[in-house]
Amino acid sequence: VMNEDWNGSEPYSFDNPQRFNTKTFTLTIAGTSAIQVTETGALYLIGSGKVISKKGAGVEVQSGGFLSIADNVTVIGSTYALDIASGAEVHLSAGTYTGKIFAIRTEDGDFDALLEPGYTWVDAEGNRIQPENAKTVTVGQCEDHSDKSYTHDAGTTTHKWTCNACKKEESEPCTFEFQQDGTGTCVCGNGVKIVVDEDD
Repeated sequence: VMNEDWNGSEPYSFDNPQRFNTKTFTLTIAGTSAIQVTETGALYLIGSGKVISKKGAGVEVQSGGFLSIADNVTVIGSTYALDIASGAEVHLSAGTYTGKIFAIRTEDGDFDALLEPGYTWVDAEGNRIQPENAKTVTVGQCEDHSDKSYTHDAGTTTHKWTCNACKKEESEPCTFEFQQDGTGTCVCGNGVKIVVDEDD
């Protein structure tokens, strides 16, 4: 737990599971990455403070390391805010990330895999962006879920939708649009036919 602003030259290194609370303070490291999560480490970074590296990544996560950020921490790096090795596990649902080269570098190349379901990348104005070449990104809640794919639940009149932007999933009843011949279809591909007996 930080109780004041702190300046140093060596990274804070996490070799086992720990919770690190920045509160509202700033951790500044001059010589290298500010925080390093090793292959045996797990870091839960909380608070609303800042993590700043003057000569490296704000947070470096080595292969096998684990990082979770669920609070509005600001991470600033002179190279990348987050530098994530292949094989690291990262869960982001908050935070703002700024780097001089790019905000985030991930060796696996899948930026969306870093996000918790229901969250997306946004710019300073709150517009959804892709972080590949961005120098500053923020993790925000996905609100509109306008880009959905659907999967029908076999044998039911329900389906599951998945937001293609944030990967959130939710079940809902099918809604059928009917044609003149009595056949109805749902966006998930489910179909139903209404048979009307005019003599009944």
